[in-house]
Amino acid sequence: MRFACEKQAIKVAIDQANNAVGSSANMPILSHICLNAKGDSLELIATDLNVGIVNKLSLDVAEEGSVAVAASSFKRIVESFDLGLIDFELAPHNGSLIISNKSSRYELLTLPSSEFPTPKVPETRFVFSIPGKELKYMLNTVKFATADASSTRTNMQGVLFDIKAGCLNMVSTDGKRMAKISRKLEEEIDDFKVIVPKTAIDKLMGVIVPEDSYRVDVCEKQIYFSNDKVMFNCSLIDATYPDYTRFFESNSDKKCCVVDRQILLKSLKRVSIMAEDKITPDLVVFDFCSDSLDLTSQSAAMGSGHETIAVDNDAEPIVISFNSGYIVDVLNALVSDKIEIEIKGQNSGVVIRPLGSTDYDYICMPLRQR
Repeated sequence: MRFACEKQAIKVAIDQANNAVGSSANMPILSHICLNAKGDSLELIATDLNVGIVNKLSLDVAEEGSVAVAASSFKRIVESFDLGLIDFELAPHNGSLIISNKSSRYELLTLPSSEFPTPKVPETRFVFSIPGKELKYMLNTVKFATADASSTRTNMQGVLFDIKAGCLNMVSTDGKRMAKISRKLEEEIDDFKVIVPKTAIDKLMGVIVPEDSYRVDVCEKQIYFSNDKVMFNCSLIDATYPDYTRFFESNSDKKCCVVDRQILLKSLKRVSIMAEDKITPDLVVFDFCSDSLDLTSQSAAMGSGHETIAVDNDAEPIVISFNSGYIVDVLNALVSDKIEIEIKGQNSGVVIRPLGSTDYDYICMPLRQR
């Protein structure tokens, strides 16, 4: 095997492949990246058996071949090189990978590529396509509301992809909050539902390039996101997702408080410093007034904090307590200048969405003070 590649191009491919690199005492090969040089391309393949990534670089291959290299060492060596062309070649005497340029030469021990798990190629119908920028934004606005990996509710440990009537709905919940974002698809496809694990989505986020477009396929309890540069696949959660539709009923007579997102975010982060009560940690009191929103927190050990924000509120004055972290999460994920907070009642929580949005809703339930 022998080829040459620009440092920046292969560095990006290594970084993406590292999102799927695994670790197992029983399968040391999972901590490696498989290099497969053939024809006019180089494939970098990584997997932890639950998530797999195949990254493809177009280049001139002088000699075809394949080998597995330790991901961590390979990444560090390539990163240490100056910008420019790097040569890669298998040493004939011991099978190590020679990595070199005009002034540097390293030999990295390898494992046979035959030991590496063979990546599966999806054998299913094309499901839908989506721009990378939109896919990344949709996932980013819902993934934070999934249940923790320690939760016993496995069905909530991922994001639901629910395609219904030509519309893609992404939904997440941990039982205390729920996020939903929708997008109309160009393709005409049958309805279906799958749950993509949050752990896999975090890795997918490191692969998505906003300028690229991706096709999505579903096959044999796996979902694939791919284009001509990369293929990402992961196992699906085999469970039934809770019925979310009853929580998102349309309300033409909604009462909302409109507020600047960044101002609320900064104020909430500041006031949360004092929200360290042991019984109800991160509790912040929201006092919705006619033209202002007062945020209050207190700690027996530290003291108290208070913030006042100007708002445009057409709802009745009300006082509600929330876990500040749950509100910070959604404010960090959204990008709109202003948001609207739909107030349904003291015990019903609120719905947060970008001002005027019809495709995103985030429901956050209140905390009860003891």
